[in-house]
Amino acid sequence: MLKKIQQYLLLNHPLLWNIKIVPALLGAFIINIFFFIGGYILTKVDFSYTYSNPFSGAALAYMGAILTSILLFIIWLVFYSKNNAFKSFYPRSSGGLYLEWVLTFVIILGFVSFPFSYHQGSISKVKSYASKSEMIKAIETLNLIKILIPTDKTSYYQEYPTDLPSNSPKYESNMGTKYSDSIEMMTYEDRIEYFESQNISYEDYPNFAQLSLLNYYTLDQFYFSSKCDFTVRNSDTVKKWLIEQNKEEISKLMDAFIALQNKYNLSMNFTKDEWMELVYNPAKYPVGDFNLITPYNYKEEEAKYEYSYYYGSNEKSSTGYYVSYSELEGAYNKIMDAYVDKDEAMALCMVAICMALSISLFVFSFRASSGKAWLIAAISMGLILFVNGILSLAVSSPMDSGVVGPLFYIFVMLVIFSVEIVSVIRKNVGRKAKGKSDIFINHLIWFIPAVPALIFMAIYIFGHDQYSYTSVAYKNKGLYETYQFMDEHIMEFVWGNICLTFVSVWFFIQMILRKWKSLPEQ
Repeated sequence: MLKKIQQYLLLNHPLLWNIKIVPALLGAFIINIFFFIGGYILTKVDFSYTYSNPFSGAALAYMGAILTSILLFIIWLVFYSKNNAFKSFYPRSSGGLYLEWVLTFVIILGFVSFPFSYHQGSISKVKSYASKSEMIKAIETLNLIKILIPTDKTSYYQEYPTDLPSNSPKYESNMGTKYSDSIEMMTYEDRIEYFESQNISYEDYPNFAQLSLLNYYTLDQFYFSSKCDFTVRNSDTVKKWLIEQNKEEISKLMDAFIALQNKYNLSMNFTKDEWMELVYNPAKYPVGDFNLITPYNYKEEEAKYEYSYYYGSNEKSSTGYYVSYSELEGAYNKIMDAYVDKDEAMALCMVAICMALSISLFVFSFRASSGKAWLIAAISMGLILFVNGILSLAVSSPMDSGVVGPLFYIFVMLVIFSVEIVSVIRKNVGRKAKGKSDIFINHLIWFIPAVPALIFMAIYIFGHDQYSYTSVAYKNKGLYETYQFMDEHIMEFVWGNICLTFVSVWFFIQMILRKWKSLPEQ
């Protein structure tokens, strides 16, 4: 079947036959599907571990994807390089040349997309563990329940009522003679231990205790970025239930957490009634050694190791009670990231497109000139980049400025681009012999996406330098605001440069390349 298609393309569409578009795209499609399935199969969210990596063997898989991309690209390039009508002075239209380059870009993009396909398969597998609505409900349950799992005293400690001034007479009298300046020298943990033994009371705050569920304060267990399209309740809601002594809502929350544990075959070694007795003690809701709970199943050695690695301790609580909170927290953090965090997928997609664009331009420049000219151009460009880097360092060091070196580097590259394009245009206009301009042609093709990026970087670096952090003053406020705008829209500029490259290649072929190709060699 494939042979017949290639025979048809040879007779009717020689460009498509020569570029081997059917076998190349078919092979790229099949292998992308293979890596997607591989990512789906190999990925696992293990609810028995506290902080396991869901992308097991991901580094090896990505390496395999990259090596496969290189291998397929080389095989395709060998066949594609056999025939070159443009190099053989066969009449080619601008549209034909441009279409050929676009098709090579599409084929190469199919080859370099294997890591992206693996990643998408992994993300799909993570999402399969819970729908978005189930994920939101579970995260809210975990976010609410944490206050009712006192794992340590430090998160529940408050020295005195929030609205009581520390320098008030009432505060000083409540401290008594035992409260002296030496207390201030204690460590945080020793101070908690001391005040717990003193059981200090405040007449105007009868329900206040220095160690209490009502004093709970810690960072959220889940990071909710601005990209989240949902909100969940937190410990403030549970504090309100405790203050209102709404035991029914507390009971429902415990039921939801226990159901979540049971869903993934996780366990706790005490009943809901025992849990209620431990934490529901109105109106002070005290916290102490008598009701501390381990947040992970310490009977599982792997869980103990993971917890000790992250928190530096694998000791069980003084009560001996545990719940499987950390296991659920670790797993659902990863599930939430799969739904919310699109940055990694976007980065892989952009890297694939930029790589395909760069490689396709290298291939196109090779086909537009001779292999010898392409090799000399590559070596000379490498030397230019190296020498320019050395000169930039030499210029920046004595002047002791963070922007002079980078700006000098960019300036030199733009000057080289300008000199080379003017030289080629003069040859085209004067109908002079090509000479060594085939090296310039290679450089100019490679410069197409680089020039806008260099200009962007120059404005970005110069704009950033317009604000002095030491004197808190602007050299040029307008330029600094331009830098801020560019800093907030870097991704948009990258996408814009990609689109601009496609437009620029068309004009380069139309206005420069075809006219240059018609010049005499000598």
